[in-house]
Amino acid sequence: MKRFFPPKRNFASLSVTDLLEAREAYHVHLAHLENVIATAIGRYRIRVTDPDATDPNAKAARRDQKKWAPRTLQNTVVQRWSWPCLLVFVDKWLTQSELIKQDPDQVVPRFLYLPDGRVVPTCVIYAEKQEASAPPLQNLNFPMELIGGGYPVITDVQGQPHIGSIGCMVTDGDSVYALTNRHVTGEPGREIFSLFCAKRELIGISDK
Repeated sequence: MKRFFPPKRNFASLSVTDLLEAREAYHVHLAHLENVIATAIGRYRIRVTDPDATDPNAKAARRDQKKWAPRTLQNTVVQRWSWPCLLVFVDKWLTQSELIKQDPDQVVPRFLYLPDGRVVPTCVIYAEKQEASAPPLQNLNFPMELIGGGYPVITDVQGQPHIGSIGCMVTDGDSVYALTNRHVTGEPGREIFSLFCAKRELIGISDK
């Protein structure tokens, strides 16, 4: 009986909707774990040193967990055979045995179970904190005439110029709108400028 139950799972059939529903159902639970800092959907990331990083038929290495390198975005790859999964980012890397020894309740579950029987795997990613602040913007490129995605824009915040960029352009058939993050435009009614031929020009007003 053990050969047939539970049935073999085929995670490759999971859709984006499946992943989003699993994230919606488990995000609050995962966010309450001490080391978890974020969740996202994606595909399982394989360490470049693992045999299944290049061979889909190879089994994952069964090494001593103490020797496992933290899985990061830099030392992993996504291959066509990578499972759809929920990515769980942590700020401290501990092996499963270390977590169980310290506090079993802090272990990120390997699988997430939805009420209708769907099962979504998780992939834990170590996201090391960066203490250094981002470098200031330099060598901004203002095209001569056209505005589009990525085009720099300027707002005045507390008497100082604030640099942001446009995400994309959309239209409702009548007007054209530039979409961007709220921290770029600030409060509704703020004037947004850009440079054309080295001349500062008003291009619009931020909307609520």
